[in-house]
Amino acid sequence: MLKKIIPAVCLAVLVFGGVIKAGYWYPISVNSSWDYEGYFKADPKKTLKVKAVIAEEREIDGKNYFFYNVPGFDVRFFVRTEDDGGYMKLIRYPYPLFKFLSYDVVLKKEVLFVKYPFVAGEKWHQETQAAAMLWPIVINRKVKMDFETVEVKKVLFKSEEKDAWHVRIVMDQGDGKPKEENHWYIDGEGYVGGETAEHKVMQSGLKFKD
Repeated sequence: MLKKIIPAVCLAVLVFGGVIKAGYWYPISVNSSWDYEGYFKADPKKTLKVKAVIAEEREIDGKNYFFYNVPGFDVRFFVRTEDDGGYMKLIRYPYPLFKFLSYDVVLKKEVLFVKYPFVAGEKWHQETQAAAMLWPIVINRKVKMDFETVEVKKVLFKSEEKDAWHVRIVMDQGDGKPKEENHWYIDGEGYVGGETAEHKVMQSGLKFKD
């Protein structure tokens, strides 16, 4: 989709005499867009090209979230950023999450899915109640997530060398069967790619160096 912290990290990072804000780590605003290439592991030879967009800003439970949408694939997230990290409130997936087809999963307590500044080795834990909205049925599950900022790697992104941060998630969706996801972020670019048991996706123009 985060509160055991080792070690405690200063959240205010000074650069050029100023404090880096959330918009630097994970820049999002209405009409922002990203181009990705990837595939479903059931059909790895079929490369898919998709565009993700921030369609709108919406208030949920008194907080403003950005609607991150992938048209045509029924993927969407409601996310917001603070200076300490990125938070997620609602998810929609195009593949089964709780043994059903695509539907909304509302997180009753938002999840801190990425922490700023990135620090290799930092771990945190999150728990929330997830309400699967399969009208007219609502299925509630307790979700547990363990996060770790694993490492930083040099990549080529749009012909420039960048640091890409690897964040691993091990998630128990309430069925006692933990699943692992691995995601990559670049300072100033936000989410640039990831891999789950079902799919792999990377932002166009991203190459890992040997």
